[in-house]
Amino acid sequence: MITHLPILSRVRVANSEKLYPKGVDWNIDPGVNAIIGGTGLGKTTLIYAIQFAVFGKLIVEGLKGVERIEREFFRGRMSKRKGSQLESHPPTVEVWFTVETKTWRVKRNLLTGTLLEVEIDGEFLKRTSEYPVLLASAVGLEKDFSALSSVQAHLLFFGEGRYLVAWENLLQNELLNLIFADNERYKKLNSLWEVAKSADSSARNLSAQAVRLEKDLKEAGIQSDLEEELSVNSVGEIELLRTNIRAVEQALESIRERLTAERELQAQQTQLLTTAQSTFNESVANFELAASDDFDRALLADVTVSPTSLSVRSALEQFYDHPNDRSCPSCGRPGLEQRLVSLTRVARQQAKTGHCIVCSKALQQRVQTSSSLRESVSNARASKAATELQRILFLQIQSRNRVDHLSMEESTLLDKLAGFTADEVRLLQSGTYDSTENSLKVTIRQLRASQRDSVKERDKALRTLRRQLSSADQLFTRRRKTIAKAFKKYATLYLDEPCDIKFLREKELPTRRGSQVKPPHSAFYPVISNEIRPSSQDLSDAQRSFVDLAFRMAVLDVWHQQTGATATVVVETPEGAVDLAYMGRVARMLRVFAKQGHTLLVTTNLNNDVFLPELMSSKPASERENHILNLLKLGRPRPVQKESENKERFENILKEVARHPIAQ
Repeated sequence: MITHLPILSRVRVANSEKLYPKGVDWNIDPGVNAIIGGTGLGKTTLIYAIQFAVFGKLIVEGLKGVERIEREFFRGRMSKRKGSQLESHPPTVEVWFTVETKTWRVKRNLLTGTLLEVEIDGEFLKRTSEYPVLLASAVGLEKDFSALSSVQAHLLFFGEGRYLVAWENLLQNELLNLIFADNERYKKLNSLWEVAKSADSSARNLSAQAVRLEKDLKEAGIQSDLEEELSVNSVGEIELLRTNIRAVEQALESIRERLTAERELQAQQTQLLTTAQSTFNESVANFELAASDDFDRALLADVTVSPTSLSVRSALEQFYDHPNDRSCPSCGRPGLEQRLVSLTRVARQQAKTGHCIVCSKALQQRVQTSSSLRESVSNARASKAATELQRILFLQIQSRNRVDHLSMEESTLLDKLAGFTADEVRLLQSGTYDSTENSLKVTIRQLRASQRDSVKERDKALRTLRRQLSSADQLFTRRRKTIAKAFKKYATLYLDEPCDIKFLREKELPTRRGSQVKPPHSAFYPVISNEIRPSSQDLSDAQRSFVDLAFRMAVLDVWHQQTGATATVVVETPEGAVDLAYMGRVARMLRVFAKQGHTLLVTTNLNNDVFLPELMSSKPASERENHILNLLKLGRPRPVQKESENKERFENILKEVARHPIAQ
């Protein structure tokens, strides 16, 4: 469950003279904050830069499709400088924000996308690569930064493209699970849906290929059944081969699952090794103050020897302590062969008397040296760090050996599978009819068999998914009334008609066109004037935009009631889709949401004297200017925006902001 979200407090953009010649340094306070300016002055670019600083890559989904906001987006927009001049002073964005009680500051190079600095409560993060994991964990999504990015993109960012959450049952479930449930449930549901989608896509592709080949056969006038043209003996051999093929495929699946698990373990070990090496280096640096250079060199030599030596040493130590409870010292596989058991007993006795368990030579000199070395250690932390580094290196080598062994088994099984498949094709082609026709029929049969397997995999994943979703539906049902109440409040502020929301289970969901598998997730659907709107097309452009915004606000409203935490929400040009009659209603909708303590960043064009004055009216008149970032002053206005007539209109709107009565 998400317990906190980043709350922005300041943004600074530097070296971006092409767009912001005076730079940007703006303090952001809770409540409504507005970024104003005309067309082409960099409102959207600034919003993207802020989000890019905190989250890295952005995925902006909307009516125009999917747009990826990466470093390429900012190249050429910020500066005309080139070469070393640009590289030495690149455009940068710096953002301050809080998560619970801690203050974070991130600084990112807009030219390369690199994180330059990360500061948490005044302490610099030595490895900026750890930033995503730390931020995800701080908000309550343990090590799942991609889930946090999804929440930001679909719940906290209401862009000009207006990606609509209120009609997406799959996305609603993902967001609500992340907000109200636990991260593991979100991962499990998401994984099952990905399996179902992939299997369904595979089944449809295989079916399409088979249909094309069947059409080719039909056009050639070939109607006979393949199986009827094979001899009884051939059919028996083919069935045996198919049994063998299925067995090998099952074994391959098992091997690949184990390989995946081992590779995930290797990735975890690599992270642990990085941390252990850092701890060891730090402990050695501290220890230098209390130990001689000779000892320092001896300690380094003892710890940083080759991984092979470390693995042997660690293996022997563990074997001596627990000879019957550990895996093979060489490859890491569990258990010892029976013929080695008696030898291990002898080796153990030899080890007790100070002899090598491999060659039986006395270890007196080495024992004495090691004893002498250990007696010289005055810093327990350095010794502990060295031991931990050795342990992780040894585990890493064991994992590598297991991966190599499994890869060899996988290769062997693939060779077997290829042989069985070749034999099957040879038998199928041994009939008396034309080989080309035979090959087509064999291919069709194999495609249909693979299609059936994919359908089985899809249906199995969907059955499991539906069972898991039943508990999720119970969670949403408990919150249905509070979400509906919040939705009514915000939607009614905009629409001058009755608004509600209804929770529909899978069997009640509206049908959709297309052959793709439908997400079985239940969902909330808006009810406007006592009529369920199953599609966003049932409303006008402006209506569906603000109904969708009302749904997002309702979810955050309920989350705020439960946790007491607040969020930073970005809303781009909300007035762009409505006429003057609705300007005030949109502004009130945003003000009421911000009144809970949320931080709103609203971009707006100065195209009328209604929206901005009404939007800022929740602030005392003396404070309003501080909550507005005026890009007409900081940016590069176009000639048409500098014309006296237009300039006067812009100034009149800002004067109206200052004198507009405070909202009640």
